[in-house]
Amino acid sequence: MSNPVNISEQHYYYLDILNIVATFAVIWLHTSEYAFHFMPNDPNWYLGVFIQVIFIWAVPIFFMISGANLLNYRERYDTKTFLKKRGACVLVPFLVWSIIWYAWNHFILGIPDWSLSGLINGIEQDHIQPVFWFFYYIIPVYIAMPFLSILATKENKKVVEYIILLYIIGTGIINYGYSLLHRPFSQLISNIPLALSMGMGIFFVG
Repeated sequence: MSNPVNISEQHYYYLDILNIVATFAVIWLHTSEYAFHFMPNDPNWYLGVFIQVIFIWAVPIFFMISGANLLNYRERYDTKTFLKKRGACVLVPFLVWSIIWYAWNHFILGIPDWSLSGLINGIEQDHIQPVFWFFYYIIPVYIAMPFLSILATKENKKVVEYIILLYIIGTGIINYGYSLLHRPFSQLISNIPLALSMGMGIFFVG
């Protein structure tokens, strides 16, 4: 089996700095959600939009850092260990907090749905807490990481570069153009495997 691209020979302190800065950026994003309530006569709305524009890069940076740290996990441990670590860090908190929030929605906010099937459906469809959206993005990527890590090798460098190129063109140009025209994204473009479906290209950018 070919060896993954070795990006862990030394500690990359700029990744630590990016993590710290992106964390503060996410806080700014969550404190400016007023931007999503269209109030063109309110100066605070313009301030909220400005903050959102300035710090919107935060979450993609986190995903790129995940790609930089995890695509070469085979250099540190086997796949079983990787899945155990990711499960403990992401899957368990996701399930626990989904249950807690489901109970909060019912007992505190008065949402009538209270059943095991309602909980399962809420977890499946992301109906419990919108803030949890990133779990639905990153958990499938972690599940796919065992074969993605095999793809990210020196021998496959050109293939990875091709995936990144498709991601830039498809997301940054074509689908963004569709959004400017207020049209649904092109299904032919959005479903290109690895590159645009699930936005996998951004992990390879990392």
